[in-house]
Amino acid sequence: MLKDYIVNDSSINNYQQLNDTMLYMDYLNAEYTNIIAKPDDAYRYQGNLFALFNELNISSKLHVFTMHINGYTNPVQYKGDKLIFKVPNLNLINYLEKIYN
Repeated sequence: MLKDYIVNDSSINNYQQLNDTMLYMDYLNAEYTNIIAKPDDAYRYQGNLFALFNELNISSKLHVFTMHINGYTNPVQYKGDKLIFKVPNLNLINYLEKIYN
């Protein structure tokens, strides 16, 4: 049960420079898919957006980017009120990673 409330930020460290610049946001908002969370899952994972993303089978590599394009700056900000999430294209993330690294 406690593991549901632990935020794994190891994926954040790999993209810190890219995350700091935020220059990629226009690209991510242009190419994404929508994923819908069940209301029960949204309620269960209040305050832990990354755990909800795991439940929705969103790749951990996309967690930080998905969080930002949906208007959050911290996974703890999630209050369970949003059910539809924009999820960026993984190929686009890989491309941007090559540009910035």
